[in-house]
Amino acid sequence: MANWKKVIVSGSNAELNTVTASFFSGDGSALTNVPAGSLNIESFTDGTAITVATTDKLILSDAGTEKFIQVSQLPFTTANVSTDLSTTLSTTAVRINSSDGTNATRGGATTSAAGIMTKAIFDEHVLNNAKVTNSHNNDVSVANLKTRLAGGFGSNAVQIGDSDDVVTIGNKLVVTGDLQVSGTTTTVDTNNLNVKDQFINLNDGGSAADGGLVVEGAGAAFGWDNDKGRWAFDLAGATEGQTSITSDAYAVSVHNGNVGAQLSGYEKVGNMYVDKLEDIWIYTV
Repeated sequence: MANWKKVIVSGSNAELNTVTASFFSGDGSALTNVPAGSLNIESFTDGTAITVATTDKLILSDAGTEKFIQVSQLPFTTANVSTDLSTTLSTTAVRINSSDGTNATRGGATTSAAGIMTKAIFDEHVLNNAKVTNSHNNDVSVANLKTRLAGGFGSNAVQIGDSDDVVTIGNKLVVTGDLQVSGTTTTVDTNNLNVKDQFINLNDGGSAADGGLVVEGAGAAFGWDNDKGRWAFDLAGATEGQTSITSDAYAVSVHNGNVGAQLSGYEKVGNMYVDKLEDIWIYTV
């Protein structure tokens, strides 16, 4: 039966019939057959001054079982790795020279393989850019353009390009009025997003439903699970555009008040309550 159950905390006196545990914290001095400090590696002898031989051993833990491994079994190498590098350039390739003779060459790019931009390709780009500049060398006065744009428009509206065009602002775009985006997707490609709103409204105009945040690439989400009536986590493959959250786990809430005055809305598994006697309760099944 689901209800609020009291939690035994530090300083409480508890009488339990049986205790089963896989781990105890402390030095173990009060436990039978567990010598104090026997597993404290800080008390081991400093071995940094000795010469490590291939027959010397290292201690390691294998799924909770302590074992040793010989130094000769480790994937070490005694060969020096050269960092004395230089480059040799040509019109068609770049060569990285190493003092140990293991040189590497990166050739020019082709239609079937990636590579460096050769001098011939670079010269072709320069020539093509010059052609574009010369063919569009119309004398448009910047001063006149600024005057026209600042003077308003007869229909109180202006359209730049058609539905297939992309308009790029070279520096900062300042909008003194409201900004309305009528497309289906709004992409903000920025390092820092500053929003003055203290609360962000999701599901605008809709009825009660799931909603939250999705981290693309990680497949993780944090959001409101409307069916469960609580905040939840999804680590099983959240994606952009989803309309509901597949909850793997739930956020735990903590509220407090008088003895026995737990709020019914927080009667969810895992939630906690601290009363004025400093007793802690957890809601469980």
